[in-house]
Amino acid sequence: MSAPIFSVIVPVYNSAPYLPSALESLIRSGAASAEFIVVDDGSTDNSYEICRKFADADSRFRIFRKERGGPSSARNYALDRARGEYVTFLDADDRILPSAYKRLAQIIEEKGKPDLVVFGAELFPRGAPDYLRRLVSPRDRTYSEFCPDVLFKEVGARPFLWMQAMKRSIIEDQGLRMSEDISLGEDQLFQMAYIPSIQRSVFVSEKLYAYRWLSPGSIMDRSAKGLKRKVFLHIDLVDRAFLLFTEKGHTDEMMGRLLDFAVSFLYHDLLELRSEDENECAIRLLTVLSSYNAGRYKYYLTPWSEKRYRHIIIMAKEDPDERIAELKRERDRLKSKLDNIKGTAEYKRYERKVKLRGSLPYKVIRSLRYDGVRVTFFKIGRRIGLW
Repeated sequence: MSAPIFSVIVPVYNSAPYLPSALESLIRSGAASAEFIVVDDGSTDNSYEICRKFADADSRFRIFRKERGGPSSARNYALDRARGEYVTFLDADDRILPSAYKRLAQIIEEKGKPDLVVFGAELFPRGAPDYLRRLVSPRDRTYSEFCPDVLFKEVGARPFLWMQAMKRSIIEDQGLRMSEDISLGEDQLFQMAYIPSIQRSVFVSEKLYAYRWLSPGSIMDRSAKGLKRKVFLHIDLVDRAFLLFTEKGHTDEMMGRLLDFAVSFLYHDLLELRSEDENECAIRLLTVLSSYNAGRYKYYLTPWSEKRYRHIIIMAKEDPDERIAELKRERDRLKSKLDNIKGTAEYKRYERKVKLRGSLPYKVIRSLRYDGVRVTFFKIGRRIGLW
């Protein structure tokens, strides 16, 4: 019997309310050549019984049950048993869109069986924030070989595993598995290990997945205690990522791009912490970065990340008075820079343009230019009651 094209890995833990919808979506996905590896990770509700009913009705379902070990443990359990050419992932409270795997198989053939395919996702229920919509909306782009932009620039490369189809042969050749000893960001660490090891990657804007962005237990506690814990977990992820890149012997550019990621990744959460927690977390982060001599890669920071990095160094100063003094100096430096910019002829021309755009003559001219005289006249007449 030939190997299936897809091994779809579904970790399950107490997912009974959502599980039927998720598993039913696999049946409607058009996956003619696939195995659905569903791993019940020690559920205490009736999730396993639901899985067994689907397996009894459809031979593509392979159901396993194990003691509770967490989502990474369940995914690794499935990877050890996968037989497909490509590995994909489905979370038990999400859905695959109708005919998605039929379309994904077509993309794989059309693009010459790339090492990675990244696709888009729909969000439900309604009301998802704009930043999340951007994270699940990749552009159409093909890379013939790996470059840092694939991992650090392209939308969809991180952080969601369920937006990707990966070649199982590469996963096995590289000996890749999920890190079971970290509880936040293990999917990103897996992507950071897999993507630099590939050649051809394809990003498509087509939406093949439906992500439940809002569900009970899905949002990190935003209390001071919960946020501090989240920051510490993310610092652990940064630590592991630098260790991974060091062991792989990546170039200075890759290390610099990782530093840029680390600064941007943690900066805004650091700002939300209480002063004493901010100081503690900033010290922890800089200690991690120093252990890898990450400061020597500052050349690769973007201007925004460079400013944030300087601010994190100020956050890490243990003496509150010294922190305040440094912040004041930074404020004065930025104010001086702003004053210099405002004094340039270029800025004054820009300022005149802004004032002009707010004037009535400019608005009338713009209206006539874009709508035409007849249309504008009709709008004015309707507004004052002529018709």
